[in-house]
Formats: sequence, C-alpha cells, structure tokens
Amino acid sequence: FDKKEISREELAHTEDAVTKLLISELSKCGISIIGDGGMRRDSVYDITRNIDGCGGFKQLTRIPKTNHFHRQPEALFPLARKAPLLGRDRVFAKEHIKKPYALCLPGPYTTALQTKNCDGVGRLKLAYAYAKILNEEIRFLLKDGALFVRVEEPSMLDEPENAILFRSILSHLTSGIDPSRIALATWFDSIGQWYDYFNLPFGIFFVDFVEERENVEALRNFPAKKILIAGILDARHPYEEESKDLALLVSEIEKYVPRERLLL
Repeated sequence: FDKKEISREELAHTEDAVTKLLISELSKCGISIIGDGGMRRDSVYDITRNIDGCGGFKQLTRIPKTNHFHRQPEALFPLARKAPLLGRDRVFAKEHIKKPYALCLPGPYTTALQTKNCDGVGRLKLAYAYAKILNEEIRFLLKDGALFVRVEEPSMLDEPENAILFRSILSHLTSGIDPSRIALATWFDSIGQWYDYFNLPFGIFFVDFVEERENVEALRNFPAKKILIAGILDARHPYEEESKDLALLVSEIEKYVPRERLLL
C-alpha cells in the first residue's frame, strides 16, 4: 500500500482476512476471552489518529523496552473524541468472535509520553486530556458489548515516587465506570515498589510474572474481590516453556489468589 501497489480497499480486505484468521486460531485453541486482533494499527497508540487535535504521525519511534515502533502524534489543544477510537477492528471483532471479547486501550500517561511534543505542551496536561477522552471510549466499548477493557499503562512503573499523581490520573480515567470491567496492565518492572497498588481504581490486574518473578510476593495483599490475569508466557521469544515450570509458577500464584479469581 505504501508503494501504491494496492488500493485502500485491497488493504482493508487483507486486514480483514488476517484478523479473521487470528480470531479463528484463538477460538480453536480454547482461549476463553479474545481480543480484536489489532491488525489495522501500528501499535496500541494508533488510536490517537482518531482524536481531534492529534496530527503529525511522521516520526517513527521505538516504544520503550520493546521491539515495536509507531508513528508519534503531535497534540494541538483542545483534544476531543468525535467518534469511536477503535473503529473497524471493534466492529469486525463483534461480527466474527463468538466468545466473550476484551478490547485494549493505551493508558493516558503512557500515551502522553509517546506524544512527540509531550514536554512542550506539558505531560500532565496531556495525560489528563487523554484520560477524559479514554474515559468516554471505555464507556462506549463496555456499552457496545466488550466484556472488559484493558488499559496498558507500563510507564507508571518507572515512577513509583509519583504514585499519588498516578492515582489522580487513573481516577479521572475510570470515573463513573464499573471498575470490575476495567483492567490495568503493566509489565517489565516490579509492582512491589508501589504501596497499595491493587487498590488502584480497577477490578482486574494484568501482572507480569515472566520478567518480574518477584511480583508473586506482591500478591500477599491482593484484594478479595478483584481478578488477577497472570502473564506467565514469554511472548517475546519463540521457545516453548516447560509445562512443569509453568505449573510451578501458577502454584506459587495460587498461594495468594484462588483459582476462581485467576486467569492466565
């Protein structure tokens, strides 16, 4: 498409075909909750292309601690959500997934950091603006049929000294929404450095037990009514983990979180 060798319609057809194939494979292998595939996006931050006031998208930059790249937006206030941010992937997922499905959005602070002129406009001002827009999108997605919405906010683990600030930003993000249907996802760093981490305004927590095995100990204070989704597979490498090693890890997690509130 970039070389102008196929049309926009042909590209969309290909994206549909690949997304349908992925959804089919996930369904066949027994996964109980399925995502939308995200085949139309460079990364999770691509939703900014549908925010009024975001433009640019020219400079390709690496997403920290990953091998993924995306084209950064530039923000010009005021920012506004005039239409659903997830667009075609969400519609296509609803049409082809026969199981419960979850959708994924970037967190407001991490999205602010991934905005090219973040420091020029003020990262806190930008984070609160994104929080308002993402709150509107989460409300829409839950009403539209998503089982829950996963919010990816890995950058917060780099700044445990700003815990009070993050609680304020995330409270704006989740304001007025049933917390049991919103999930917070972080990775690559320890959550043990955070006081009261599991009392953030979410009912579901994605926790990385691959890079940070010590996160198991942080589960000692896991709240009785919340859900844990445990990351136990190293998705960045092609090898297959030994079943006995995975079983041992899960047994350690189950010391603190009962099976009925644990997803893998």
